[in-house]
Amino acid sequence: MRLDQSGFQSPIYQGRGASSLACAARIIVNMDHVRNVDGNVIRDQVRLSCAKVKGPGFPSTRMRVNQVSRWLGSTTVELEEQARANALRLSAELNRKLSVITSDESGTPRKQILAALPQHTRREVDGVLDRAIKSGDVVKVGYGRYRRLPKSLSL
Repeated sequence: MRLDQSGFQSPIYQGRGASSLACAARIIVNMDHVRNVDGNVIRDQVRLSCAKVKGPGFPSTRMRVNQVSRWLGSTTVELEEQARANALRLSAELNRKLSVITSDESGTPRKQILAALPQHTRREVDGVLDRAIKSGDVVKVGYGRYRRLPKSLSL
């Protein structure tokens, strides 16, 4: 490992061997083994950390190594966290879009729903309505009329 001007080891030279162009690189990423609480190496996981980047950096990221293809992918934990975050985001977005549907007996006409959501295409609104019906948040009252169920009645 090289020493910087003040005599300390610099992270941009960590594990670089005899590379003389580390200072000219746009990004330098360190790939380290991941260890469990006992200190043992977890065989198929690595931690990527940003030693140097010209621009905004990124937090240290844990990745899984595919032993066959040698590609890096998300760990199961990160995939579950992403799925939870996406589900919460989609649920909030669905609630925001469904706020135009009333819960009165006659229901809200599809035309009125389309007019209230002008930034979305007819196909996108139909998809939202289908998902809402499947999730039990909305009931189709009649042809082209939808009614929102109160929270206590939804499944």
